[in-house]
Amino acid sequence: MKGSHMPHTQIDTTGMIARPAIEMISIGGDGMASHQKMIGLRIKNIRYDRNETQQQLGEAVGVVQQSVAAWESGRSLPNLLSLIRIAEHYQVSADWILGLPAGSGDAP
Repeated sequence: MKGSHMPHTQIDTTGMIARPAIEMISIGGDGMASHQKMIGLRIKNIRYDRNETQQQLGEAVGVVQQSVAAWESGRSLPNLLSLIRIAEHYQVSADWILGLPAGSGDAP
């Protein structure tokens, strides 16, 4: 539409309009980077506690070992499906992996 100010929209594979990405805001210091590293450390620590290799976690989650290594080093984050699978595999909440306070996911 000419003259309207709409963010870039995309059509996904189901034909639905995909919502634009939400910008991440920095929370103190280096913000997202430090949070990303914290998530990686949580994944790494629980994997160590369960005596699993990166390869074994990758197989359980359905990703390659290099993806697990990238998460644990803070170079990348697991996608939503991988996050759910990690939480199910280790029987922890996704909130815990993400470092969210207990009960933060409760509906208002």
